[in-house]
Amino acid sequence: IFAAAIAFFGVRIEGSVFGFAAVGAAFALMTAAFGMLIAALGRTPEATRGLAILATLVMVMLGGAWVPSFLLPEWVQTLAMAMPARWAVDGLDAMTWRGLGLEAAWPPVLALLGFALAFTALAVWRFDWEE
Repeated sequence: IFAAAIAFFGVRIEGSVFGFAAVGAAFALMTAAFGMLIAALGRTPEATRGLAILATLVMVMLGGAWVPSFLLPEWVQTLAMAMPARWAVDGLDAMTWRGLGLEAAWPPVLALLGFALAFTALAVWRFDWEE
């Protein structure tokens, strides 16, 4: 997606390229772990699909990917800190248009890796190994 943004819309990585890659890799790991968790929670393909859509829409909306989080009410901004999408948006913003250095990438990377670890642990715990 960022390749298309760079090619067609002039998006530039103004900050650390390594930081950008680290945020992207941590986000990919979190997304894969989240997918495993949703698959472990869903009992049927239809239920899993519905759960995935609902969870993703809520996470993206509260995380500031649709509307900048500073425009949301204060209590939503506080709640958003518990959303992985918020950390991904913050990290990608820092590495692109905000032009921050590598040190600004570490908090989002660590948060996303923490979410990935938690989602993986929950997925393994909830997975029906007998089926």
